[in-house]
Amino acid sequence: MKKCLLISVGELILKGKNRNIFENTLIKKIKEKAETIGPYEFKKYRARYAVIAKTDDANLQELILKFRKIFGITVIFQGYVVSRDIGSIKKSVLKVAEKNSTFKIRSKRHDKSYSIKSLDLNREIGEFVLSEVQGTSVDVHNPKQVINIEIFEDSVIVFTEAVRGMGGLPYGTAGRVVSLFSGEIDSPVASWMMMKRGCEIIPVHFHTPPYTGEGSILKVKDLIKHLADFAGKPLVSYFVNFTSVQLAVKKCVPDKYVTVVSRRFMGRIAEEIASLENAKGIVTGEALAQVASQTLENMLCVDGVFGLTVLRPLVGLDKEEIVKKARYIGTYDISIRKEVDCCHLFVPKRPETKANIAGVCNAEKKVFEQLGKDWKYDCIVEKIG
Repeated sequence: MKKCLLISVGELILKGKNRNIFENTLIKKIKEKAETIGPYEFKKYRARYAVIAKTDDANLQELILKFRKIFGITVIFQGYVVSRDIGSIKKSVLKVAEKNSTFKIRSKRHDKSYSIKSLDLNREIGEFVLSEVQGTSVDVHNPKQVINIEIFEDSVIVFTEAVRGMGGLPYGTAGRVVSLFSGEIDSPVASWMMMKRGCEIIPVHFHTPPYTGEGSILKVKDLIKHLADFAGKPLVSYFVNFTSVQLAVKKCVPDKYVTVVSRRFMGRIAEEIASLENAKGIVTGEALAQVASQTLENMLCVDGVFGLTVLRPLVGLDKEEIVKKARYIGTYDISIRKEVDCCHLFVPKRPETKANIAGVCNAEKKVFEQLGKDWKYDCIVEKIG
């Protein structure tokens, strides 16, 4: 009898000829996490993966916490791998059955040559639990615990559900994207959602020294470090000094267009970084009509500077839904730390909600003239994780 975690995947099993690419990436990440804890054996059972402990004192709970952050895993089951005789099955069932609880036995013969049919095995093990485990009763419709018994050609796995995973696709299997990354609530959530879809993210943060202090940078770095835990590796991150642009925009642009023109300059810089990093898309934390700059008209004005696909995973969510997601992924408490970012410093009193592209472009020309032909942005590139 050996302790094990049985890992179930979601949409990976629906992939066609490319399925092995997704599976190999996921298996690699599972093995990397397992190796940080202790000696484990890895084995594939049909559409599931088993991580089998080589020692009796293996800390599966610590491993579960690590596996929960791997995108592509939908459910993590905990149990035992045992031999196929009924005595071994019963011993392992005693290990997982909860006292004073309702339960259901669900068995499945992947090996149809096994001598005991599933219904008969359900009945025999159910009667065994009732007689040996204090305070139990059967509830086939809404049990507190489901005890699963799956029979394979060389072994049996007895398990119960431990926790739900993040789902999605393995990180890095859907290409690379640049994420416009502030220290607020929205952009970390947008980045996480694209990570869940398999995208490798490159955070790009704009700051305006000396108007923004070191605290705002540290806050952003803490957010990126938190997301890097889901990626399973440090994230290449760009910190762009945006002061010269913001000052030129504030000087040359009508107040109502300040935000839109600033975002267009951010977009140009992000596009250059995307080219350097071979990224195929730009991610923003915009939600439709959440603030004045995020109307359809203003989004259209900003999109005009992009040659790449603009991804807005939060576009249909309201603020309450975004906050709920931020709490779930663990970025909320970092995001609400009181620091000043560049957007808040230069926000206009009466921003235009329906920007006119001709007016925006005319204002933008004056900014380019102010900056001069030799203007280049300064940035620092770091690996954070």
